[in-house]
Amino acid sequence: MLNTQKKNIENSLFFSKVIKRISDLLSTVTVDGYVFKVDLRLRPHAAMGPTSISINGLKDYFIKDAMTWERFSWTKARVVNSPFIQKSNEFKKHINQLNKLKDEFVFRSYPDFESLESIRNLNKKIKSQHKISGEKNRNGYIFNVKLESGAIRDIEFLVQVQQLVRGGNNHALKSSSTLITLKELSRLEFISSTNEEKIFEAYKFWRTIEHHIQYCFNSQLHTLNVDNIKKITKSLRISSTTKLKQEIVDNQKKIISILNKTLNIHKSNDLLFNQNFSKMPIANFEKKLITNSHSSYDELICSLRKKPSYSRMLDEYPSIQEKIFNITNESLWIADYIKKHPSILDQLLKDTFSTKQIDFKKVKNDLE
Repeated sequence: MLNTQKKNIENSLFFSKVIKRISDLLSTVTVDGYVFKVDLRLRPHAAMGPTSISINGLKDYFIKDAMTWERFSWTKARVVNSPFIQKSNEFKKHINQLNKLKDEFVFRSYPDFESLESIRNLNKKIKSQHKISGEKNRNGYIFNVKLESGAIRDIEFLVQVQQLVRGGNNHALKSSSTLITLKELSRLEFISSTNEEKIFEAYKFWRTIEHHIQYCFNSQLHTLNVDNIKKITKSLRISSTTKLKQEIVDNQKKIISILNKTLNIHKSNDLLFNQNFSKMPIANFEKKLITNSHSSYDELICSLRKKPSYSRMLDEYPSIQEKIFNITNESLWIADYIKKHPSILDQLLKDTFSTKQIDFKKVKNDLE
């Protein structure tokens, strides 16, 4: 209980009042405009839930009621204020508690390939909702820089799927910043430097358009249409609306291509498809297995199939089986090590990986 000059007040009620007061201060429109648009709906139990919640209450919510899509949203969560009620060391302790709880909810201690399907479904749902909204059918509609394929939301999905799959074993991927995480993904070679540059330039392009739309019309808008495109083109200092439209198409195509590979979305099942990895026809690889299969490979695959996330990895990226086959064929010791430490298989999904570059004797000596 907090004791004010007037009466005692429950902590939850006190902080709910504080949140409402701060929200009003930030979002109330005055002659000078407003500071931020504040949306309090994205919280546990949405509009039905309290605006403030304790650490234990949040933990209980994560365990019992949180939806899968909330893992994606919580990758962006961060504390923005400084201590003003608590002392600095006490405030820091509570921040650490919150971050620990968040990490336990968002990330897994193993490569979480099971999350790929969830992100694909969420991405599909958002596209479907945008289509149902009717915005795209309105006269004069051109482009929504947040919701269209290849736009802001797709770039966030592209980064977040890598965070959810690999963040548990890579602390550098736990940043709430899309661009910082993108840079780390490139450093760790999960995204090529070429794709990093394409994604960065597209993200900067979309955000710049978004900011100009919102600044020009003083509203939380994301849509270009025939009524505003000339004004936005001039604001962006682009020579013509035709050039702006072409830049939109070019950036959209680049992101769609990269996202489809990251989420493993493809039209043909005829090839062993996975990003830029082996595209060896399935029939040829099956023939190779029948001719040359060995017990260490079979045992390792059977072992992986017993673990849901690694079984999903084999299904999502069939070409990885050929790499596993080549590795186990070279070294029985490596096969046994992978069986005990399957998380290292994630390294096989890097563009730079090649079994030809591996000195298996050196690897064994280094790991023993």
